[in-house]
Amino acid sequence: MKKWLAALIALGVVIANVLVYRHAAAMTDYAVSGERTQRPSSLSPAEKLGVLLTGIQLPRAALDETPADRGMPFDTLTFDSQSGFTLEAWHLPSTEAGVTVLLFHGYGGNKSSLLDYAAAWRALNVSVVLVDFFGSGGSSGKHTTIGAREALDVDAAVQAVQTRRPGQKLILHGLSMGGAAVLKAVAEFNTHADALVLESTYDTLLHSAQNRFRSMGLPGTPFAQWLLFWGGVRHGFDPFDLNPVEYARTVRLPVLLTHGAADQRVTVEQAESIADALPIQPVYSLYPGAAHLGMLASDRTRWLRDIEQLLHAVK
Repeated sequence: MKKWLAALIALGVVIANVLVYRHAAAMTDYAVSGERTQRPSSLSPAEKLGVLLTGIQLPRAALDETPADRGMPFDTLTFDSQSGFTLEAWHLPSTEAGVTVLLFHGYGGNKSSLLDYAAAWRALNVSVVLVDFFGSGGSSGKHTTIGAREALDVDAAVQAVQTRRPGQKLILHGLSMGGAAVLKAVAEFNTHADALVLESTYDTLLHSAQNRFRSMGLPGTPFAQWLLFWGGVRHGFDPFDLNPVEYARTVRLPVLLTHGAADQRVTVEQAESIADALPIQPVYSLYPGAAHLGMLASDRTRWLRDIEQLLHAVK
């Protein structure tokens, strides 16, 4: 009887780990087709149960719009990254040279999702470069490491811009996962920048994963640790070392940190921990009522005012 019980427990452990591994794969490997799973807050209890059993659906987001569709002239850049992939970016030149902003998208996005930001930046007479991380948009690859190896792409993009537009002041603008990758690049690779914009950026990947489980009505621990462990095993990186709040401690640059008070993916307290860690006091701008990545849409006038303040510090 004890042998049967031990065998059943062992079988249960194996099955549980297989399920968690499948979840980790679903969250980090882009699907060829299908529709993206909705946010946990918008799922019914039955849909949440289905996600728990099968994992999320994360298709590779299509480039469904280009700058030309917005009447913005652009050229396409391609360059290699030490992440092992070839990256694609869109360059939107400005008639007034001097400052270039590099935009880095969030988890599951691509550069076409950044066009609203590009238009807002161009209204301030700066050049804009919209970058696809590996696995996204026009770049090669089929997966994501949620900011870990994407930091190498940030560094590659900066080097590419410095080669093509030497002497430019560079602002790195990272959204969510993109902000984590920007902080890691500057802190660990000494990637050049004159200022940073961090928008809805998580303080640690572990906390970000825990927030997602809580939004499903599940405890953040131990499920988040379990999921991250297998995600790291699958793609060969340490997810527990992805720690933007620690990266921030070494970043001595002007920083604008924007966050939505209604963000359920990254809490206000987690955003404030990054602000508190920066050696040079950042401009921390909290937008009432804004959700994750919702600052520009919620209050464009305020967002432009925040950006203009940063530009003044750079120029």
